[in-house]
Amino acid sequence: MKISKIFYTFIISFGILMYFIDSTYFHKYFLIIIMFNISLDVLFRTLYKNALLQKEKGVFIVLLSTVLRLVLSFLFLFLFGLFSSENYLIFVSNFLIVFLLFVIFEITILLSNLQHI
Repeated sequence: MKISKIFYTFIISFGILMYFIDSTYFHKYFLIIIMFNISLDVLFRTLYKNALLQKEKGVFIVLLSTVLRLVLSFLFLFLFGLFSSENYLIFVSNFLIVFLLFVIFEITILLSNLQHI
């Protein structure tokens, strides 16, 4: 749990820093991207804790939650593009970078939890 707090602190502080720096590489809604991914991460982390307790359905729940995370992310990108299309390419690239960071972090946490089983 300590690693996740360090990761969240780093990501949020980086997002706040990018909010105040005028850059063409970061979208003005970069903080919203980070908050969306953090909320998904917290939601699915509770799912993982419950899934790892169930031996028969645990792997299925983890795979289903990964697909659900991807679908929710695509829905978020679609809705943002539908309602606000300014600098959409920058928004998508920022979202993919943050999404990949969270997926890599999620995989390392899952692997460390599977070693204990």
